[in-house]
Amino acid sequence: MSGRITQTLVLPIPRDEIYMTLLDGECISMFLGEPCLVERGEGARILPSSKRFEGEWLECTPTERLRVQLDCKTPGFTTPLELNVYLEEIDDGTRIFFHTEGEEPILRHWGDILTRYLIAPLSEFFEDE
Repeated sequence: MSGRITQTLVLPIPRDEIYMTLLDGECISMFLGEPCLVERGEGARILPSSKRFEGEWLECTPTERLRVQLDCKTPGFTTPLELNVYLEEIDDGTRIFFHTEGEEPILRHWGDILTRYLIAPLSEFFEDE
């Protein structure tokens, strides 16, 4: 059975700053809690040192959209996840939409990973702004 996950985060930060944060290797390493190679641009890779997953940027539309494919290296996770991140400028900052589709129950697991390693760290990173 397939499903979808869409989560939203609003931050009082300009979308260009959020866009650059999502492409920054040091920030992603901090979010994941481990060293991570993050190359920039379409076709570039994301490689955490633990090798729990690998990623590839499929689309990088400056300040508007990021699309990344993530391949989990945990047994049982054979289907890659495609994550779309949309950045919408609003009066008091940026609304970020995180959207993915896939098969249950793997999708649920990816939703937990998304919250733990991207949404929560982004909120904490910008909480004093």
